[in-house]
Amino acid sequence: MKRILLIEDEELIRSFLARAFDREGYYIGQACSYSEAMKKIEGGGWDLAVVDLNLYDGMRGIEIIREFHRSSPTTKIVVITALDTEDIREMVMKEGVEVVFDKPFEIANVRKAIKGILRSGEAKAVSVV
Repeated sequence: MKRILLIEDEELIRSFLARAFDREGYYIGQACSYSEAMKKIEGGGWDLAVVDLNLYDGMRGIEIIREFHRSSPTTKIVVITALDTEDIREMVMKEGVEVVFDKPFEIANVRKAIKGILRSGEAKAVSVV
């Protein structure tokens, strides 16, 4: 069973994503803060992480991405963000992020992208608006 870690501080978005991916048969872990995410990363075993760049305890999503690359380099990363600027987009893509989704996003697009990433295991390096 593929394991997805959702790192999102907005409860509604996190629970919505969790329900959607649970229905797909994935194991879902959740974190709502930087510190909680770091503990989950230490546990390891994640195939994919969905990371919000701006958590309530600061814009630390980029640090989370870097920690995944350091401690779990095979974990694929998908970013969801309300910080829609070209600089941010370029920065996360340089960090090896698979896909960037702007909030609000269509869940069907997120599910399709994640299915493709987990099925192929290949980096897509695309940005979705």
